[in-house]
Amino acid sequence: MPRGRPPAPLLSRERILETALKLAAERREPTLGRISKELGVHVSSLYGYIDSREHLTNLLRDHLASAAQPPALPMDWEAAVREFATGVRALFEQFPGLVVSFAITPVDAPDVGTAYAHLEARMRDAGLPPADVDAAVRLLNSLLIGSALEAQDPRTSPEEARAAFQLGVDGMVLAVRQRISARVDPN
Repeated sequence: MPRGRPPAPLLSRERILETALKLAAERREPTLGRISKELGVHVSSLYGYIDSREHLTNLLRDHLASAAQPPALPMDWEAAVREFATGVRALFEQFPGLVVSFAITPVDAPDVGTAYAHLEARMRDAGLPPADVDAAVRLLNSLLIGSALEAQDPRTSPEEARAAFQLGVDGMVLAVRQRISARVDPN
């Protein structure tokens, strides 16, 4: 049996991310411990590629955003919000194991930041004041995470979860539209 290093590296950032997504698709949170066990390596081996749990979460965010994000969200703020929300919801349906880590880890992922910046710019361009833009993005995040958690409840049917999500998005869009209308037409 040959000794020494294998001809190709056993680990790579891509292989770690693929393993994390596999775990997430199986409804398991992709922790560094689970990933190392799945790959058959010691957890310390991952640190040559991943700095921390937060780093892993943001690498996953960027990986998914760059793979799935359309070239540009629509110019109309309502369509942009709906498209973004629907895309994130679909992502959580495909990878339910990501919900908790995405919920508790601050976003530090350039592609995701770009999508949020686009949403914020569209709402500002429509006349929503900066404080309301920030509140709308926070509301959207709360809706996305809450909806994803609700969808994982075995007592909730997929149809009920989708209907609740749609009602939440419709309510958010209506509230933002009213705020914009009040600013544009004070009468």
